[in-house]
Amino acid sequence: MSPASTKKKLYLDYLWAVTIAMGMFSLFIVLDVTELWYDFTRSHEEYELDETFGLILGLCIGLLFLTYRLMAHHRFKAHKIHQLSRKLEVEANYDHLTRLPNRRAFKQRMDQLICESSESGQHFTLLSTDLDNFKYINDMLGHSMGDRLLVEVANRLQAMSFKEAELFRVGGDEFCIILPGSISNEACLAVCTLLNEEIDRPFCFDGQKLHITQSIGISRYPEDGNNYEELLSIADIAMFMGKIPGKDSNNFKDGAFIADMERRFIIQHGLRDAISRRQFSVEYQPKIDLQTGGLIASEALVRWQHPEHGRINPDEFIYIAEETHTIQKIDYLVLEMVCDQLQQWGDLAKPVAINLSPLLLADERLPEKVMATLEQYDIDHSLIEFEITERTVVVDSKVPLKTCQFFQRQGIAVSLDDFGTGYSSLSHLADFPISKLKIDRTFIQSISESDRTRNIVSAIVALAHALQIQVVAEGVETEQQMQWLQSIGCEEAQGYLFDKPLASELFLQRLQNCCEPEIS
Repeated sequence: MSPASTKKKLYLDYLWAVTIAMGMFSLFIVLDVTELWYDFTRSHEEYELDETFGLILGLCIGLLFLTYRLMAHHRFKAHKIHQLSRKLEVEANYDHLTRLPNRRAFKQRMDQLICESSESGQHFTLLSTDLDNFKYINDMLGHSMGDRLLVEVANRLQAMSFKEAELFRVGGDEFCIILPGSISNEACLAVCTLLNEEIDRPFCFDGQKLHITQSIGISRYPEDGNNYEELLSIADIAMFMGKIPGKDSNNFKDGAFIADMERRFIIQHGLRDAISRRQFSVEYQPKIDLQTGGLIASEALVRWQHPEHGRINPDEFIYIAEETHTIQKIDYLVLEMVCDQLQQWGDLAKPVAINLSPLLLADERLPEKVMATLEQYDIDHSLIEFEITERTVVVDSKVPLKTCQFFQRQGIAVSLDDFGTGYSSLSHLADFPISKLKIDRTFIQSISESDRTRNIVSAIVALAHALQIQVVAEGVETEQQMQWLQSIGCEEAQGYLFDKPLASELFLQRLQNCCEPEIS
């Protein structure tokens, strides 16, 4: 037997011996107490006053001790219940992430404030703020990064809270601020400007900088509503209306915003049906070689013909499609329609540029689906070009970069659209396999009026050529613009000077006559 086994056996034997000894000792004590009690009862068969008093006193002391213990137990339970109720109240009324009052607390406070204001005649203002493109942060950088950003945004808004202002997180990336008292429009807009400036400052996480903006909607009590639902609805609608013309907006309700929101509702709820019923079509805007004047390519532009509401402008539905994550299906549908059209054009076909949304480019399955579609329609890879935006390039994700590198290896060109309107830098141009750079139309439209703009465009063209990237000018509308672009070496252009976006039948006619020069 091993020493360890011997030691364990001795320990168990010792434990048994101690247990038996303790049991015997306890038995002797019980017997001794029983004998003493027997002797006591024999000698006190008739209770006298002192025994009776002693017995009653003992019972009273026992009852008092029992009562004290019961009261202490109930006090402990009441304290625990109070702590639990406070904890449940905090969890019910405060957001666990930012520790700000939540939607439930917001509704209670609004109801209380409306009741007090209706009696006193006081006014107050509600600000509803929403982070722009927050979904892209979650989709491309992960929900943990999104949560960190929300906490930092809450801290900044809280630090900027003005005297007596109340801040709430009512859900997702939406915050509400109550400003008590009567405030002028100018003062309210000044507050919104300060809030926007605070959020505009870059957020730094682990050495990585994030830029984000917000849109703010404004409603007033009692001008815009007499209850919680009306005031929040007005502020939310005003905030969402501010997103349509451009981000980082502050909006009061105006006379036409209800009709605009109704149209937005129609678009949002009609998108999926439009995709399944293939209500979308593609028009092709010619791209012209500025040196020869010949038609060398085109850009595919999606169009939506609603059966009841007619033609819906892309500026209206593209943004909503991105918000509702239906843009990926629209992009795939456009790719399929373009490939089908290229197959029909046959030998007359020329390269077509297709816009890819940032959400689709972040999809790791995109290369596989693109190659399957090209194989299905037997399309030469050189006939497809993908246009990506600066917003895609600046995202700190390896998926878009790997996807663009894959397209380059497959002979599919990638161009950077709307250059100069976002946050792209020289490092992004160097990293991404960009073959073409498109100068945004806002620059082209003002080159005849501004020396500064002409210098910027000239610098962009020189930079692109230094990186062996071709340049495409968007929105060319006058001969003067075209001639100046020719003089600085811009290779391609598109715009109403050459032609508007054309239906496939009309574009086919252009293809058939493309040998005729467009520029004399």
